Amino acid sequence: MTDQRASQPGAAGWKKDPTGRHFGRYWDGSAWTDHVVNAEKVTSTDPYSPRPEPSIFPDSPPTTAPPRAAAPTVRGPVPTAPGWTPESSGKRSKEGGVKVWKIALGVMLGLFAFVGVCVAVIANGANEAVKQIESDLADGTLDSTSPPATAPAPAPAPSTVYKIGDTAKTGDFEVTVYGSKNPQTTTNQFDKPAAGNRYVSVDVQIANRGQRQETFSSFIGFHLVDSANRQYDLKITTVEPKAPEGQIPAGGAIRGLAVFEVPDGTTGMRLRVQGNFTSSGAFFALA
Repeated sequence: MTDQRASQPGAAGWKKDPTGRHFGRYWDGSAWTDHVVNAEKVTSTDPYSPRPEPSIFPDSPPTTAPPRAAAPTVRGPVPTAPGWTPESSGKRSKEGGVKVWKIALGVMLGLFAFVGVCVAVIANGANEAVKQIESDLADGTLDSTSPPATAPAPAPAPSTVYKIGDTAKTGDFEVTVYGSKNPQTTTNQFDKPAAGNRYVSVDVQIANRGQRQETFSSFIGFHLVDSANRQYDLKITTVEPKAPEGQIPAGGAIRGLAVFEVPDGTTGMRLRVQGNFTSSGAFFALA
């Protein structure tokens, strides 16, 4: 199976489906998800499992058909059916052979023409589909940064609000927030928030207190919520150390910076941490 991290498309959003089974697939910033979209902009789910099928997109590597085995060569006289006696002149035999070859050649030419038409129709349809989804992404019909519409509804908001320095339990994890930085600056000239926005970072630790290894996703587990209950997703930046992400062994912990991009003047910011998508999670006040 192909490593889904091999191509690394970049920021989270709708991308061309690398499996070739759909027109688009949602990249969450670190891995391909099961959320897909077709040419009619209808989203659905299909487990990411790359198969060695050729993609409908032009930039996919070409595939070649296996070489056709050579026909066996028959030597010696042509066998005849019992009781059949060839005519002395051999004229009828030759004429029958010519007719058979003409029929076979006609069938083959017709088959090649049919296959050519089918290939042309499929290729044209694929090109039109690619143009359509690229157009939709460009004009905002499909928001390239929004999670898929088929994603399950989020769990209810937590009722308890913790403060910096507290530890809360959510799902299979214990969460500790050590501090926050507003604004969070970067040294990379190409990694800057949009005009009128700023980066906010949260120093957070995820600990696994269970008896077995667990996996934590920062894109699912971290969100920033402001005083108007607007929610901001995790931002991919060059800020180090990166947000806690990946497998955590039993008794282990991962600590890092969760970074968000918010408009200047945003107030009442709280970090929402969910141990899994269905848990209510915990709120940490950042003020």
